[in-house]
Amino acid sequence: MKNNKLFIVAASTVVGVSTIITGTSTTVEAATTNFSDVQETNSHYAAIMDLAQRNIIHGFPDGTFKPNEFVTFKQTAKIIAGILNLDASDEQEWAALQAAGLMDSTVNPNDSITRNDMAKVIAKSLGLTPSGSVSIPFTDVMAEHQQAVAALFEYGITKGTSATTFSGDKFVTRGQLASFIVRAEQFIKRASTDTNIAGATVTVERIHNNKITIEGHEWSIGKNAKTILNDKNAAALVNAQLDVIVVNGEITEVLAIDLHTSGQQGAKVVLDGGNTSIGNIAVHADFVELKNMVVTADLRVTGRATHLALNQLKVKGELLLEEAEASRTASLTKVAVINENPISVEMTRSELVALIVKGRAFINSDSPLPVVTHLGSNLQIIAPSVSILNWESPPEGSQLSGTATIGTVVIGAEYEFRLQQMQKQLEASQDFLREQQQLQEQAKKAILTKISDLTTETVGLQQQINDLTKVKRTPAQDNQLALLRQKLQQIENELLSLRVLSNQPQPSNNPAGIPNLPGLFPSVEQTKQIEEIIRQIQEASRKQQQQNEDFKNLIQTALQINGTLNIGNFIVPSPAVSTVTLGPDVRINNVMTDISREALLAMFSNVRQGQIKTLTSAKGQQTPFNPTPLEATDSGSSSNSGSSSGGNNTGGGNTTTPVDTTTLKKMISNAKERHAALQNGDHPISVNGFDVPQAQQWLPKKATDELQAAITEAEAMVTKAAQGPMGYQRVASLTNTNILLANTQTDINYMAEKLEKLMNIQPINGLKEIATIQRLLNDKEITSIPDIEEMTEGRVYEAIEQMLRDEFEQEPLTVEEQELIVAMLREFKFNIQIIDNQVTIPLNEAISYTDPVTGQTSELVPAISAQLTIVQPLPLVINEVSYVDAENIRLTFTSNIEIPEGEQFIFMINDSLTPLYGTVSSSTDNSVVIRIDGPVPLFATFVHIERESKPEYNLLKEPFTMENTNV
Repeated sequence: MKNNKLFIVAASTVVGVSTIITGTSTTVEAATTNFSDVQETNSHYAAIMDLAQRNIIHGFPDGTFKPNEFVTFKQTAKIIAGILNLDASDEQEWAALQAAGLMDSTVNPNDSITRNDMAKVIAKSLGLTPSGSVSIPFTDVMAEHQQAVAALFEYGITKGTSATTFSGDKFVTRGQLASFIVRAEQFIKRASTDTNIAGATVTVERIHNNKITIEGHEWSIGKNAKTILNDKNAAALVNAQLDVIVVNGEITEVLAIDLHTSGQQGAKVVLDGGNTSIGNIAVHADFVELKNMVVTADLRVTGRATHLALNQLKVKGELLLEEAEASRTASLTKVAVINENPISVEMTRSELVALIVKGRAFINSDSPLPVVTHLGSNLQIIAPSVSILNWESPPEGSQLSGTATIGTVVIGAEYEFRLQQMQKQLEASQDFLREQQQLQEQAKKAILTKISDLTTETVGLQQQINDLTKVKRTPAQDNQLALLRQKLQQIENELLSLRVLSNQPQPSNNPAGIPNLPGLFPSVEQTKQIEEIIRQIQEASRKQQQQNEDFKNLIQTALQINGTLNIGNFIVPSPAVSTVTLGPDVRINNVMTDISREALLAMFSNVRQGQIKTLTSAKGQQTPFNPTPLEATDSGSSSNSGSSSGGNNTGGGNTTTPVDTTTLKKMISNAKERHAALQNGDHPISVNGFDVPQAQQWLPKKATDELQAAITEAEAMVTKAAQGPMGYQRVASLTNTNILLANTQTDINYMAEKLEKLMNIQPINGLKEIATIQRLLNDKEITSIPDIEEMTEGRVYEAIEQMLRDEFEQEPLTVEEQELIVAMLREFKFNIQIIDNQVTIPLNEAISYTDPVTGQTSELVPAISAQLTIVQPLPLVINEVSYVDAENIRLTFTSNIEIPEGEQFIFMINDSLTPLYGTVSSSTDNSVVIRIDGPVPLFATFVHIERESKPEYNLLKEPFTMENTNV
């Protein structure tokens, strides 16, 4: 984590901007805001209504706003002019904004505006410039747009289209622009009221009683930051470095965390995110557990760690486990374990993108792993499955072990790529050499041909001239002689233009009659230059060929595979390894390589019968793999005597061994029995289980339908196999993980596996009660939570359970059925998800089936959830501020209130940058008495009053002037 300098946006730097934005106070009649195509559910609704009511934006004559229509430069200028209170025609506005440098004079005003251009316009119009202390995470922003985009990102006006992209070339819609403008105004308004916003890197000394100590000073912790900065995480955060945002002396956001405090065996330090999101996390400690959080950027663990636990963690960026010296700004595209000491990573219900291991590591995950790249000496994996394992640059004796089903293992894929690159470089240099030689020969031939033609023509012209000079000429012949001499001079000039060098002697094979023309052939010096170029190219080619051979020898290494690993496809480029030792419980369904069968047997020196099922060549030809010597061919010869020295046997005749369908036939028989039992009522079959009680088990209809389809497909495959071996040829690349295998023994094996998998789908408990919960709660509104209470999962659940019990009054359910349904709802209490005012209750996860043949996953039973909306009571509004005495004032509200004694209020007075603070000393139904910290002014116009528990919410709808009527 870098020690970023503190950046501050103080009132003195934004007062001028605020004046430009607000202009002079004018009364504007509110524009029509009843747009037929802008509903309250639209994410831009509030911004559109705000600007429309201030007459800054307008709709169309048909009563629509068209929020999804692209915005033009001219329409953007209209909105900016409204913010700046420009009172002029459209043409005058456009000219004024161009003159002020806010609009590019080279653009067409009717063109749609891109996000890049929008960023520039907003930044210039509102006077926003980046502080330089916050780096934008977007990788697609060009240099000319960096300043504007950085300003909008730093001040919260844009978050980009993803964690790493801004998508500046995309067009802006009318709804988006409204949100951008309002967010920018809100930022400037906050800054202009003496709000100090700071971003910094700090080191935690202590967290206690909702206070954090930094450099000996205590700081308050805002609501959002409390999910991380709390007493529960105090031990883990000691000496941690944080990237934070500070507003008015309060830490409001945590952007990044570097942990430096270790736990010990049996007592890990725990950082519990409370289901919040954090940008970057780096772990420089041992025995650490991270839980209940979403890492929106990257998670990095240095080489100091030997034990790491991830519990319900989702990394949207990349998870990196690397050596301590690695740079934090390095490319974060994969998970990396780059350390010499062994590291143990325990993953519980956690998701990541990819895993790279360099060094010794033990990975234990209860969830499938997507892509693993093994770069180290020893990797042990225990996981349900691994999609792809890339075994790159394996050192001598490198090992892979554990318990997992691995879809594809690729050995040394980068070797093949590097060899291909080397070969391309060699071929390119050889092609260049040939081109130079050909060009030289062509140039010589062209010069000789041209000079020969011109010389022949010169001789003819000279003969005609000689004939005319010997006779007495007429005036016409004089003219003819002059023309002949002129033409001869032109040809001689053309011959001279062929000279490329001066004073070059004529070669001995000069055609007869050709004058000694300088420059016809290269000089000695030029010849030496050309020969040197050719020599250098030839030398480079020889070196390239030697590098290729050296590299092939270098990458020969021995590997070991142990444990209980079931590997689908094992891809081996020919130069990648020398030997692969397989443990007794390792199974490989198919090996794909371009080396001969004899060489493969030498590579898998200890392979046992049945460990490897099939062998597929690079051309797609597939045969069963038998580690024992091959039987004699039909010709009676025990050897192929040179005709198959390559090992691929691609010559004439079909020598493919027939496939074995014994296992598949048995599976078909078992599958038919299972299907018949289901049809006869072994278990009820239902589309989604909604009509089956919880106490009764059932099977999804889609599963039984797929079982019948698989039986039909398998029977057709058996029939096809009985017709004899067929040469299915499919091109496949050794370095392409999207492998197309021949439809032979592998397909037979996969089909048997598919039938077995479908037969073994377990019955499911009924979903009738869950469906009842979903029907009674879905799309309902929660209105019973008072404004003063926080939206915790527990408080929301209480409201939901009461709502469900109220719904029972309209349902024909027995008391026992009602209690069963409530008991089931309680099981989902801790799974409730709250985002803003939207509540989601996940009731049942989707039940899926993955086809082992195609790898595609189909949903047998969809997920079930209930969606609810929290509707808050009308917001509190103060309609009167009255003077009580020199220490107290009274606030009267438009409705009844429940505000506890001791709560603090903050007051902003017109023309003053210093706020007043006060505490509730007493209250009635609709008013509170506030004891002010300091003297109460006799006369004051309050422009902003807020509660400490509801920061930034102004309880005043308009400024209110308080007078002391006792004076």
